[in-house]
Amino acid sequence: MKETDRPVIPHIGIYLQELTFCEEKNPKQTDSGNYNCYRLQHLWNIVNKMLYYQEVPYPLEKENEEILNWLTYAPRYSDDLYYDCAKFLNTVPKKGEEA
Repeated sequence: MKETDRPVIPHIGIYLQELTFCEEKNPKQTDSGNYNCYRLQHLWNIVNKMLYYQEVPYPLEKENEEILNWLTYAPRYSDDLYYDCAKFLNTVPKKGEEA
């Protein structure tokens, strides 16, 4: 994917899958009890690929001032708030279901 001109938004699922696979398939320590340097190097290579695509920002055009303002000043909420909302929505009966 490095042949692609940046900026690019890569599919995060691919990197999460690679990280998970590396974490699960490679032991943290070698048989002699030392850190598994191969595993650490592999993890770093995956993270480094993700960082590569974040180096070049998207050139947002000034003619889209309304969108630019919304992206810049949109409210940010905590993970806890999102979690609480998701829990609440899962407890609310759907249309046609009984409470």
